[in-house]
Amino acid sequence: IRYRDAPKGFIPEESPWWKRDADGKYVMGWAEGGYRLLDVAHADWQAQVAKRAKAVMDSGVFDGVMLDWWTDDEDRVNLIRRIRETIGKDALVLVNSNDKPIPRTAALVNGLYMECCRTESAADWKRISETLRWAEQTLRTPRINCLESWSHESRKDLHRMRAVTTLSLTQSDGYCL
Repeated sequence: IRYRDAPKGFIPEESPWWKRDADGKYVMGWAEGGYRLLDVAHADWQAQVAKRAKAVMDSGVFDGVMLDWWTDDEDRVNLIRRIRETIGKDALVLVNSNDKPIPRTAALVNGLYMECCRTESAADWKRISETLRWAEQTLRTPRINCLESWSHESRKDLHRMRAVTTLSLTQSDGYCL
């Protein structure tokens, strides 16, 4: 469910849901994709995101929703509460927090999508393993943790693929990409 940023044209240009700087200019989100930030703190935008999540669930096609670019800040705490209230307790919620635990929203989330781009050192792998184990023990059930090592070259790196698969199999009941 898109909530953080979007391409031009996703909502009307004059919408108050676009995040703007002090000069009224759009704030860029994912610069590589040319996406603008949406105003996650705006209560009406949070209500709209929750409605969109409910529409997905009401379609009967999906078991849950996924929210990218997740951090445990106050705006997202409010957003996830609103989404959970709207879609109900049985819907699955997966968030992409990369390799970071999300203690403030853990009780409302079923899984982490761990899109890990820092996997060069033993410390990196230790942090990833600790976060994965934390998610397996802490998030609401049923848990749907997903581990991925991501870089532009990772699709050809068989050693990294094996490491991610092994870590996923030995430290979780989740999934690996």
